[in-house]
Amino acid sequence: LLWRIVLPFAAGGLLLLTVGVVAAWYVVRLQESASDILAWNVSSIRAAEELELVIRETRYRLNQYLLTGDPAHLKETVALRESTEQWIDEAHRLASMPEEVELIAQVRAGYQRFLQDSERLSEGNVDVEVVRNLAREILPNDVLRPARLYLDLNEQHLARSSEENQTVADRLVIGLLLLGLCGGVAGLVSGYGLARGVSRSILQLSLPMRDVAGQLGSVLGPVTLSADPQVEDLEGLLQV
Repeated sequence: LLWRIVLPFAAGGLLLLTVGVVAAWYVVRLQESASDILAWNVSSIRAAEELELVIRETRYRLNQYLLTGDPAHLKETVALRESTEQWIDEAHRLASMPEEVELIAQVRAGYQRFLQDSERLSEGNVDVEVVRNLAREILPNDVLRPARLYLDLNEQHLARSSEENQTVADRLVIGLLLLGLCGGVAGLVSGYGLARGVSRSILQLSLPMRDVAGQLGSVLGPVTLSADPQVEDLEGLLQV
């Protein structure tokens, strides 16, 4: 009887423990994965934003030269080259999708054309048409446009990742609620089955006890046992 009582509860407890451990491990893995994806997307977006800012600053300096004729603005564009190339390299390093790699390749190719034409501005005799072409054609179309598309792509990827994580989290909550509900139901069913088993065992034990009670009745007087015997009934009969 002891094993019949202990084994079902031990098996049920072990099953619930296993499911709980697996669920906890899955939550930890999900959190780590979501954190890694989020950090990667944030880094990509930052690189794209910084790249766009430095390109816009370069274009602004060229437009200021066209308005004022001050060569100091052209020198500012030269000072921005190192920062621009740094953020292009960083964006390329963080590119994880073929579309991103292609867009950064377009940015790099466009900026190389910008550098080639900019070399003609350092000879002392500045060609205004070259500056105008750099500010109004090459930078906005060949460099800034693919850089902006790269930023938009990363923002979309971040939003999609956030939606997927929210969906998984919602499903996980439902799964844990079902696990708790199933655990409670399993406990009720196990308790009911245990009670039925004990009751059946008492009933089976009461049958031979009735025979003994009949035999003892002729010696000790009437000995009664209820039709629905309990443990207390059997204990009282044995004490007689």
